[in-house]
Amino acid sequence: MCVSLPAKIISIDGQVALVEINQLRRNVMLAVEGARAGDWVLIYGGAALCLLDEDAALETMRLLDGLAQ
Repeated sequence: MCVSLPAKIISIDGQVALVEINQLRRNVMLAVEGARAGDWVLIYGGAALCLLDEDAALETMRLLDGLAQ
């Protein structure tokens, strides 16, 4: 089973974004037009697929953290 995760963009270099997910950073392919550092995106399969509202991203992270407990 694959899960999409919300992540915050730290920086962008061309089509690669450095994102942070729960204090872990990784590079992903950026498949979202108009994304900027500070935006929240949905990560799936190593790519940022769409922009997310910050409230929705944080709520999703809270729910996923609850499942992990």
